[in-house]
Amino acid sequence: MLKCIKFGLFIVIFQFSSAISASVYENALQQLESSNYNRTNGKSPVGINIGGISDWSQEMPFTNLMRQARHFNSSVNSAGATFDEDGYPIDSQDKWLKSYVVAHESGEVIDNRMLSSEYILLYSGSSENIRITGSGIAAQVPDGNGRTVITINDSLPNFHIEVDVKASLTMSAQDRVKNIRLVRGGGVCSDAALVAVTAASDCTSADQYMSFENHHADELKFNPEFIRNLVPFSTLRSMDLFATNSFSQPVQAILRRKDPEPGQSALIEQPVYVGEMPFTIDWAERSKVSQMTWSSYQNRFEVDLSYDELHPRIKLAITDAANGWANAYEVPERVFYEYTTNPQGLPVEEMVELCNILAADCWLNVPFVASDDYITNMAQLVHQ
Repeated sequence: MLKCIKFGLFIVIFQFSSAISASVYENALQQLESSNYNRTNGKSPVGINIGGISDWSQEMPFTNLMRQARHFNSSVNSAGATFDEDGYPIDSQDKWLKSYVVAHESGEVIDNRMLSSEYILLYSGSSENIRITGSGIAAQVPDGNGRTVITINDSLPNFHIEVDVKASLTMSAQDRVKNIRLVRGGGVCSDAALVAVTAASDCTSADQYMSFENHHADELKFNPEFIRNLVPFSTLRSMDLFATNSFSQPVQAILRRKDPEPGQSALIEQPVYVGEMPFTIDWAERSKVSQMTWSSYQNRFEVDLSYDELHPRIKLAITDAANGWANAYEVPERVFYEYTTNPQGLPVEEMVELCNILAADCWLNVPFVASDDYITNMAQLVHQ
């Protein structure tokens, strides 16, 4: 059943699943229903917001950690670089571009069962154009065919993993690095899929073993611990997962003081928020399943605006701000807006699948800048 409720600047869509999708987690969840597992809120209407996707996430939703990695265009060396629609470099200007993938520091509140002593890098393209950097890495064993096993030094309290890539316009399609995945080691036993194991020998029968490496794109895309932690909640909310509140282009003004005190800067140091740039996003601009990462990490850029060409409403907001300072000119020193080019959050398809796996009601948040095209296609996708 589908309900659409208009709520302020948002349209909130609830999708109530009538059945769990075909998944290796289905039997495990059904076993929990009939076991003595402590489900404090399991039969209540309690819901939960799920945190945004980032390399520092303590929820770690995915077995393929590149889904939470930073975009290559957030690298300090990314100026002048170009990227394809999935976020992979086309031309890095002869520089290594860095993506922070996962980090763990001692003292962090995190389910340590989600951390692994082994990670597997998978990719297509030449091994000369990709490398692993970071800290706390004990060993890297490449096979020369798009696969490298990374071992973490368990004796150290901290570690982090970065993936670096380079590309050029003269590079052949075969050498260009794409389809990057960083998968946790181990897997699950099909008869107890909510508990990760290290190897097939941990299962009752070897043929019950399902490795994360072989199933990270389908049945085991979500970490089993992540699924287990969501079991007590009957509604899952996607506001941060979708990075709903990041779809903005705030306009800011830098004001100048009329009569600065001796030794005081003529400019008021803190930019003043005076409004939003009007824009919309269409369905074609949504976050897509094919993209390397769904991180909501923001890489923001500034664009200067001409004061004379500003909308009267923005000019009025600047006047009000200047009057608020009492000693500031109404004509600002500078006006600019910020924007981000990064894809935003989890694709809708993945959120619906997560809700179906858990047989949970799905609270889907829609960006307030979504066009009619976006809203219509989103509703049709969920209704399928």
